[in-house]
Amino acid sequence: MRKVLLFIQIICFLFSLFLNYSLINAQQRNISKDVKIVALMSHDYNEYREALEGFKEALKEANIKFEINLINNIGDNDFNPKIVNEIQKIKPNLILALGTRASYNANLHINDIPIVFSMVLNPNFNNSNNSYEKNNKNITGVTLSIPVIKQFSTLKEIIPNLKTVGVIYSPDENSELIKEARTAAKQLNLDLVAADVSNEREVPITLNNLIRIVDVIWLIVDNAVNSFESIKHIILEGFRNDIPVMGLAENYVVAGAAFAVSADYKNVGFQSGNMAIKILNGYEPSQLPYEYPQKVVLYVNERITDGIGLKIPEKILKKAIVISK
Repeated sequence: MRKVLLFIQIICFLFSLFLNYSLINAQQRNISKDVKIVALMSHDYNEYREALEGFKEALKEANIKFEINLINNIGDNDFNPKIVNEIQKIKPNLILALGTRASYNANLHINDIPIVFSMVLNPNFNNSNNSYEKNNKNITGVTLSIPVIKQFSTLKEIIPNLKTVGVIYSPDENSELIKEARTAAKQLNLDLVAADVSNEREVPITLNNLIRIVDVIWLIVDNAVNSFESIKHIILEGFRNDIPVMGLAENYVVAGAAFAVSADYKNVGFQSGNMAIKILNGYEPSQLPYEYPQKVVLYVNERITDGIGLKIPEKILKKAIVISK
């Protein structure tokens, strides 16, 4: 009897597999025609161009014929009716939004065309200027944010005897991220010292207290901390006190942070392209959760690490992009 039941289960499984296969084939046939895509770019940055190339590469690998209409440099302006009208005239099958402002405005003003965002640091933040609480169900995409556990794991590889990580943050903006960081730190036997501030004026004195008790400073996206003056102060004080600063991206490392774990921009675009393919194949954006970057890049400022006496394991340097200027 058990054997009969098992046989029936196998038959049911094969039948469902056949249905899925048939559905996928039917959906793939639906996109054999030319696909129209509007790419909205917040600013004409090289990073966004890299992501766009990765997006195109994904579609090419899937043998999708596509035409991309690029609308550029919209980051500093609200979506005016002219842009919305231009999109409606093109009648795209899908919108690719590159950058925070392009993604925010597309989410706010377009509700009848699927949207895939790319190159957005935090699609879940919620403040008076930007909100990714979905106004509709037609948006999904790939965030630039690296999971904290991945960042801290990389930190431990860079500094094997690492004990304490320090971070300055505003509770209004990053309380959830700090909760995630505490969990990650506990898993990796690290101590997290999270110092909260209300505004950037509190950063210097907070940093002065923090820098005495931590092994590394971890920078995060936080409007109360991320002014040019605050970042410059944190990087300079870290260097003076032989405390490495972990930046957010390559430009932080060029500016003097010791290292940064960043997304591979082209691969983020490639991931976004794969999400677009699923949508063109019949998925709703609401069925596809936001994705983290699958591929990360470690940047190291060798001049800074040498200057503070930090010896990074050779096996780590071999995998990193080393900046020595």
